[in-house]
Amino acid sequence: QQALVPVALGLRSPKSIAVLPDGSKVYVTDENSDHIGVINNETKTPMAPIAAGGASSGIAVSPDGAYIYVSSTGLGGAGTVKVVRTSDNSLVRSISVGRNPKGLSLTPDGTRIYVACSGSTVSNGSVYMIDNQHPDAGSTEILVSGPPASYGTFITGGTGCAGADLRAAALRHL
Repeated sequence: QQALVPVALGLRSPKSIAVLPDGSKVYVTDENSDHIGVINNETKTPMAPIAAGGASSGIAVSPDGAYIYVSSTGLGGAGTVKVVRTSDNSLVRSISVGRNPKGLSLTPDGTRIYVACSGSTVSNGSVYMIDNQHPDAGSTEILVSGPPASYGTFITGGTGCAGADLRAAALRHL
């Protein structure tokens, strides 16, 4: 039986969590600050937070654990995916996506990132695809009918993504 070990990160509204494949670090997003919390999982102690440059929501880890990808919303809802190198927790790239990005997921081989963006109160959301082999090319919008439900987004194989709109209980292949 294991005892719970509380770790104070100072986050105001933790949202998502990801663990590196080797179990060495845990990353926690925070919707009400511009930082990503980091825990050294071996010592169960907080590490220096990572400046995300906006409220962070979704998080995913590359298959090899070398990078984490974090959806972040800046002023006015401007959306980006932050790419963080896990060896030194440094921000290496920021890729523009749609307004108010929420959930994100990588294909099993890590070559593509799909990001669900909820849009704004006057526009529908959408899904964005980032070609991880050519990240400087930016992102490509994939049109869906109605705002995507990021809680139901999952990846199938390496050929694309399937999004589940939980409100309409509809499944469509993108």
